[in-house]
Amino acid sequence: MVKLNRAKPYAEVYGGAGVLYEQAGLLFLPNGRQVGDTSTDVEPEPNIDMMLAKADSGECPVEELDETQLRALVESFGVEYQTRAQALAYLKDGGL
Repeated sequence: MVKLNRAKPYAEVYGGAGVLYEQAGLLFLPNGRQVGDTSTDVEPEPNIDMMLAKADSGECPVEELDETQLRALVESFGVEYQTRAQALAYLKDGGL
């Protein structure tokens, strides 16, 4: 099955019984999995609280987060993710 590619254009779906995104004619759940995907080899969702704790303690600086983790962290503050540089600047300038 296909996973939502957030680097490509996608749309948000409203009122779709759990469906949140549409991309290239396919429907996706909030976790990015395609509707109907029953595979078990999907990465777990990033744990925002754990990432914040590690960033605050210096254990894992935000610069070391991968793209998925960085996007999830920035979007948890209600900020739209645009680029890695924008996200890091936001977090360094007061997001954390």
